[in-house]
Amino acid sequence: MNRRFVNRYMATVVLACLGIATIISLHGSPRVAAVLARLNPEGTATAVVEEFYQAISRGDIHKAQALTAESYWRTLEQQGEIKSWQELFGDPARLSLKGFTVINSTQAGDEAIVEGRAEWVSQSGKVPQAIQTINLRREQSGWRIYLIRNKEYTGTVETFYYYLSLGQLEKAKALLEPQLWQTLQKQGIINKLASGAWKMLDCKVLSTGEFSNTAAVQIELTWLNPKEVRTNASLSLAKSKDTWAIAKIAGGWPR
Repeated sequence: MNRRFVNRYMATVVLACLGIATIISLHGSPRVAAVLARLNPEGTATAVVEEFYQAISRGDIHKAQALTAESYWRTLEQQGEIKSWQELFGDPARLSLKGFTVINSTQAGDEAIVEGRAEWVSQSGKVPQAIQTINLRREQSGWRIYLIRNKEYTGTVETFYYYLSLGQLEKAKALLEPQLWQTLQKQGIINKLASGAWKMLDCKVLSTGEFSNTAAVQIELTWLNPKEVRTNASLSLAKSKDTWAIAKIAGGWPR
């Protein structure tokens, strides 16, 4: 079994709901605190997101709380999400943070949006995650997270290639629109995958875009064919009844 895709589903739900409260009270002038927060390079929105995930990896709930808006923390606490987070990430032996990759970030006044992915590893191997969008507001004490959302369609894409890596073509087929599977059969791609001529190793999301009930995902793929090669693909997805399905795959297959 390919270790790069093991334990894919361990953290998807919990990661979508991570958010903790602000518990640090600043002493002295609020104006001075605000100025210092802006001068501190670690106080940028992107740095706060990275620091937040590092705190989670260490099991430092108090630090994670300090980087999250109080209202968001209360909501998640009422939903029981924090308890789930503690159970999943409380034991460093189960999951640890390999890194957080920022894909895109924007800022407008005291609002910021950071899009990226936290890559977790377990004793069994890599735990791929869907792309996440983190919304932040700038308070007197600095940037604070007030919303974390998963982009579910990126999970559909990664799950599709995960099944390909295991040779579970029927499960992969269930994530495609029927006409796309028929097209791949006619092109001989399914036969190549079934015979083992193409061995899927890794899938990395590069960029995404969502438009109502459709989405676009750009990815980088790693194959064994027979040497390790990298390819790029563009995928289109459509949403029906809260379920995403891959409608088109352009490129990405080994030659």
